[in-house]
Amino acid sequence: MKVAISSTGKDLNAPLDPRFGRCPYFVIVETEDMTFEVLTNDAGAQGGGAGIQAAGQVASKKVDAVIHLMEPESMCTSAPPFKRVRFIPSFYFSQLLQLYR
Repeated sequence: MKVAISSTGKDLNAPLDPRFGRCPYFVIVETEDMTFEVLTNDAGAQGGGAGIQAAGQVASKKVDAVIHLMEPESMCTSAPPFKRVRFIPSFYFSQLLQLYR
């Protein structure tokens, strides 16, 4: 499964970033073999519409799921074309990805 994770850093030891549209990076991980690539979030500096632009950037990488920290009450009901995002408490990548192996 190819998973995109909003991140504060450029590796699997970085903390997750709770801001999807404004996070500095997305780490895109292939959970089968744990290879990954880092995608700089070009939308993060935009004045408005950062979430939509970030979603388009991530979608262009053909990911199966997006994981980021968010409060349950702010969870959106539609996020194209990704699987529904669920609330995850504060994790580091290495902990989080064990859930998706």
